[in-house]
Order: sequence, then C-alpha cells, then structure tokens
Amino acid sequence: MSTVEEIITNIQTAVLAYLERYFQELGDEMPSDLYQLILEQVERPLLTEILRQAGYNQCRATQYLGLARGTVLKKLKQYGLIQPKLRRAPRRIVATPDDVELDDVVHA
Repeated sequence: MSTVEEIITNIQTAVLAYLERYFQELGDEMPSDLYQLILEQVERPLLTEILRQAGYNQCRATQYLGLARGTVLKKLKQYGLIQPKLRRAPRRIVATPDDVELDDVVHA
C-alpha cells in the first residue's frame, strides 16, 4: 500500500472513530444534521490546506479539488476564507454645457 493510500485509510479511520464517539456521547438522543456537521468539519480544513498548497491561487486550488470554480468560490466565501468582492456601480461622468468652456473645445 502506498503512502497516499495509507493517508486515505487513516482519514477514513479517523472519521469512523469520530462518528462512533459521537453516537456514544449522544446516548438516546436523536442525531440531527449529521451530514452537514461532518461536512463542515472536513471542508474547512480541506479548503484551507488546499489553498495553502496552491499558493493561494484559487484557479489552481480548483484544479486540485476537481470542482467547478463557482463551487469552490462559494465554499471559500461560506467559510470566510476569502472576502466577497464589493461591486461598485460604474462611475459615469456627465458633462453639461455649463461645465465646458470654449477653451476646452478642440477644433479638428
């Protein structure tokens, strides 16, 4: 077994151990949102490390993950790993006849 396969096996073992302990702690309580709970615990550190390994290049991180760029950007924003860009309305400069003096007019 290669080192990569061993690492994957270790991740699976860790998740199984976590789930076993989680259910022991719950006792008779009914679990809720377990899928989302596990996903959040895995996604944030995964995205953080992938970004670091990709030199904080989002396009490269997208390639590493094998996900669509929009999906990755959504997840990065969701976990606060990037700040959403503020969209500003384009500036429009409107000159009125009163703003223009005859010296400003260039004759062709």
